[in-house]
Amino acid sequence: MSVMLRDLSGIEGAIEGGPYPSNLDLVAASLSGKHGPLANFILEELAFCFEEVPEDEMRAMLELREGALSKVDELIEAACANIEENRGHCYRAGDRGEALRIVRDLTGDGRIVIKSFDWLVEEVGVGEGLSEDNEVLDTAVPLAAPSLISRLGEEPLVRRLRDAGLNVSGDVEGFLSRHYRDRLYRAGVGITGVRAVAADPGAMAFLPDSGIDRLVTMTPEVHIILAGLEDVVPTYADAFRLAEFMSKYSPGSYSFLGFVGGPSKTGDIEKRVTYGAHGPREFHVVFVDDGRKNAIKGELGKALICPRASKLPCPDVWPLWDEILGLKLGGGKASGRGSCPFP
Repeated sequence: MSVMLRDLSGIEGAIEGGPYPSNLDLVAASLSGKHGPLANFILEELAFCFEEVPEDEMRAMLELREGALSKVDELIEAACANIEENRGHCYRAGDRGEALRIVRDLTGDGRIVIKSFDWLVEEVGVGEGLSEDNEVLDTAVPLAAPSLISRLGEEPLVRRLRDAGLNVSGDVEGFLSRHYRDRLYRAGVGITGVRAVAADPGAMAFLPDSGIDRLVTMTPEVHIILAGLEDVVPTYADAFRLAEFMSKYSPGSYSFLGFVGGPSKTGDIEKRVTYGAHGPREFHVVFVDDGRKNAIKGELGKALICPRASKLPCPDVWPLWDEILGLKLGGGKASGRGSCPFP
């Protein structure tokens, strides 16, 4: 009984060309100019560009990212060492297939899995890859519901959710809120992306765009993080600067900045350190290449250097990502308007 955003693409009128077989195909269609309330939701809530940014501040962020990418192997080595020292676990995946195999092994079967709708999570195909043997829920589904209801009414959404196995009763927004809250507190695994990784001290920076997204990092027993090579920066201060910049100049709504450095722990119980007392007992970080390293020094490296204003790539940058990953899913010419000062 898995429900992902791609399932909503099967609603008539939700998006041109639907239904889409995966969340990644749905993202590609939306960023490539397909229309409909579901595409509008993705563009307005998950894939927007930066608003006007002072040139000196953008340049500082680009230099930070470019400098980090120039020594990315060294930084990932340091990050993994620190993550392991903090009682987390670190993995490296050469491509999305290897990353998915790692996530499958960590997740197992018969679990409730809550996944953040996030660029690398969709690139790897986590939802599709885990849904056969687990119950997988996208955090984006309840967030997308109001957009679909306002344009299409409740009934098509109710029918689609029932087809997916949810016994919807009452108003659909209220039902989804109750269902997700129940599943969050019963979930065994939470899977997210990350906005920045501080190699020293091995800490992850998050900018959740909703309460449910924040809880994915806090509630399930196992927290799995997917990080791209472009997410790693040298220090905690660098990660904070980058996350602050993303929040400050993004048109999105970020009310919370959080850092996670390992499984939850407390020293309140007889002054002995106890792990997993108030959150995840297990903490796993998977660094994913998937074509990034080959792109660093060429024109495509612009997509890696440019910070993201939102969870998904800005539409202006999407054609570069399409080429980096070899997806051939469609997209026009990258302009960089509203995202980075590309020449």
